[in-house]
Amino acid sequence: MTLNVDYQVPIRWESATRYYVAVIDRDLLNELVVSRYWGGKWSRIGGALHEVIGSLEDGVAMIQKYDKEREKRGYKVVASHHQ
Repeated sequence: MTLNVDYQVPIRWESATRYYVAVIDRDLLNELVVSRYWGGKWSRIGGALHEVIGSLEDGVAMIQKYDKEREKRGYKVVASHHQ
């Protein structure tokens, strides 16, 4: 099943101990970006990465790729506007 991805709608994946969030948004320069956040559910350790993308379609493809990677690692989608 293909994950439905929209602009400014965060997708959250979780495993037993970790989380991962991705969202398409705009940065302070009004450029489209895919923002990713990850970490442990019960710790303050985590990270963030913001990647400039050329188009909304590029961002959707990136997040759908992340979805497949997360699924292979045992994560499940737990929060999305489309559930």
